[in-house]
Amino acid sequence: MSKLAQNPLDQEAFLQAMSQPRFEPYLEASNRDFEQAYKLYRWADNVSEAFHTALEYTEVALRNHIDTVLKDSNERYGYTADWTLEKNSFPLLYAVLGQKSLKDSRARARSSYHHSDPVHDDILSQISFGFWHYLIGSKWEQPHHQALWSTCLHHGFPYLSTDPQSNEQRVKTGKQVSRLLELRNRISHRENLLKVNIEHRRNDILSLLNKLDTHYPKTLGPFARLRELEKADPRISPI
Repeated sequence: MSKLAQNPLDQEAFLQAMSQPRFEPYLEASNRDFEQAYKLYRWADNVSEAFHTALEYTEVALRNHIDTVLKDSNERYGYTADWTLEKNSFPLLYAVLGQKSLKDSRARARSSYHHSDPVHDDILSQISFGFWHYLIGSKWEQPHHQALWSTCLHHGFPYLSTDPQSNEQRVKTGKQVSRLLELRNRISHRENLLKVNIEHRRNDILSLLNKLDTHYPKTLGPFARLRELEKADPRISPI
């Protein structure tokens, strides 16, 4: 028996810090055994940390690939490459984004970099993961998103296997990004991951990275660590 389990005061302090409702799912998953629930909690913390790192790599890679194709498209339509600047996006991109989509990112860039006219890279660094999901879209009937994908965005995913310009590929890719966005938000809000399928979400990350560049899955993210953690789940394997 661990020192933590032997000492009720440690349990009390832990529950006071974490709160009983927050810890309750771990107790329920451990037959009310505090020691096992604590091990499960620490395991879940490690899963969150590993996924957080993998998602950071994925978000940056996705952002940079899409940014490159949007810069090229903006110049093709006679604008400067800086598509994030106000009133400087080509018509199809503007039709998807509208006037306000980048307003908050520009404001955060002004605040973070302490100047009134942030440059493109300043704004880009402030754009959220959710923005890229919105830009791709994950619903079938989205005409502007379909057009943006078929004429532009699919070029950011050069290793799509078949029919890269199709709406089917857009929706499939958008749903992958949507699932990863949901996972990222759960981690950011410190919600428990007990019902998250580690293998499925790891495969979503690997599949998305592979569409960007086939070298990425081998060089980005702690994927071996995620496999180890999946096998070490206290609910199926003793620690």
